[in-house]
Order: sequence, then structure tokens, then C-alpha cells
Amino acid sequence: MDERVIQRLTKLKGHIGLYYKNLADGEEYGYHADDGYNPASTIKLPIMAEVYRQAAAGQVRMSDTVRVLEKDKVPGCGALRYFPGEPEVTLDTLCHLMITISDNTATNTLIRHFGGEKLTEGFRTFGMAKTSVRRCFYDYELESRGINNVIIPRETGALLEKIAGGTFVNPGVSEEIREILLDQQITHKLERLPEDMKAAHKTGEDTGITNEIALIYGPEPFVFCFYSNEADVPECNDFIRYATWLLAGGEEQAL
Repeated sequence: MDERVIQRLTKLKGHIGLYYKNLADGEEYGYHADDGYNPASTIKLPIMAEVYRQAAAGQVRMSDTVRVLEKDKVPGCGALRYFPGEPEVTLDTLCHLMITISDNTATNTLIRHFGGEKLTEGFRTFGMAKTSVRRCFYDYELESRGINNVIIPRETGALLEKIAGGTFVNPGVSEEIREILLDQQITHKLERLPEDMKAAHKTGEDTGITNEIALIYGPEPFVFCFYSNEADVPECNDFIRYATWLLAGGEEQAL
């Protein structure tokens, strides 16, 4: 791990976590990487992974449709809340919307359909021992009681590594998930990456929260999972841009 990244990381305010792994040489670095964090929208990655795992096991089909209920429609990112009535949407479409434009209504529809406890049980089957779905998005009543979803940086990194290596379920499923992540439309935190490098990633943010989890492809591909709660969001976003640029081989003076 670049010492310049570590020095800046350790000065950030708030509950900060980072997990990094170079997939070319195996170098690994963790900073509070086994702590639990409020994931905001990064919980959408394991939710999608569990849906695809169930589809591969024959428990569901990605072409199955789910009715989007009025109670599923919530503010924030996404398009489904603007659809009139209660449309029927395929699991495949819900997953794409949930990741690429971070559609909160699509996410709530999936959580309601599969159940938070069942999704969490599924996470355990692929090594996410502490990551949990405990509520839907914009459930203010549960949030007021301190009940939030939980994610672990190291567990997220391990899932991304499986996806990168084609070992999440099987190579075909890993590739499908990777392609959806590569189609991510919310990219402002990784905007300083070199133009020839691609990122398969998911972002997340809320009040005092900014997170970024990514597979970054280049001469030496790497996993980068950054979490910040009770943080200075602009400061952390600047760190994400700084760290990913340097880790991708960029020169500091060019920042």
C-alpha cells in the first residue's frame, strides 16, 4: 500500500474503513477493515449477488416479475418511483436499476420480495458473515431506533475478488455481475482514474456517509473498498479520488 495513501487515510475524521488488495501480486491492506459500517447504497451489491446466486441454484429466474408496490416507492436515486401505478418488473431489470442508477425503489422491492433475513442468510453462504440487511431504504421508524444495514469492508472486498476471478457461483454469473457494475452511472468519486482504466463499482452516500467499493482494472487490477460514517463527506470524497489515482499508478503532482 502506498504510504502517501495511508498517511492521508489516518487523518480522516469519522469512522473510517478501507480494504485494499492488489489482484496481481496479492498485496493486501486493511484499516478498520473488520468493523461494521452503515453501507448506504453499497449494500446493493450483496443483494444483487444473492439474487443471482438464487437464480443459478434454480430457486428463481431472472425473468421472474415482481410487482413494485406504492409503499416501495421512496425518494433519492432511481426512476421506478416515477412510474404510475404498480408496474411488474423483472428481477433482472430490478438488479440493473438498483446498481447502475442506484434505484432505491428497485432495492426496496427486492428487499420486500426476498426478505431481509433471507437475503442475510444468503450472504452467509458466500462468506459475508456479518453483512446484514436489517431495513429498507427510507424506513425512518427503524432508522430512528438505530436499526441500519451493516457491511464489512473486508467481506465486501472478498466478494469483489470472487467476482473478478470468476469464482462467485461460476464464471458466467461472475461475468454478468461484473458487467452490471461496469455500467455504473454514478462515477464522480472515481473521476480521476486514468482514462484507460475501468472500474466495476458501486457507490453509497447519506448524511455523514460516503462509501465506494470497486474493482479497478489496469496493468495491476485491485480491489478498493472505502467506508466512512460520521465523516466529512467532501474530505472523504477527495481522499477516494486521491487514493484511487495513486493506486492506479497516477503521479501525485498531476492531481
